[in-house]
Amino acid sequence: MQGILTPLLENYTFYSNLSQKKNSILMNSVRVGAMADMLLFDEYGLDHIGFLKFNFSKSKFPAEEAAVKLKVLKRYFEGKEIELNPADCVLVDVPSRRLYNF
Repeated sequence: MQGILTPLLENYTFYSNLSQKKNSILMNSVRVGAMADMLLFDEYGLDHIGFLKFNFSKSKFPAEEAAVKLKVLKRYFEGKEIELNPADCVLVDVPSRRLYNF
């Protein structure tokens, strides 16, 4: 996993987002959790440009579920009026060693 993540993170300043437990969106009257694990900023730490979300489950994450999780996070950040670069919004599926983007 280090060989995949290290090159990915070299171009960013990143911060943990784990203290933000209340990130969510409302979909069809249901509150859906929308918490990124890490927030990615440009190399100077000024502009918020993306996020990392990790899946640590024991089984591989189906691509359809990854797409839904990314869509929820995208809607959350759009609601905050934060424009993210789709290439910098990454779900990391640890069991399969795969990266998913918008």
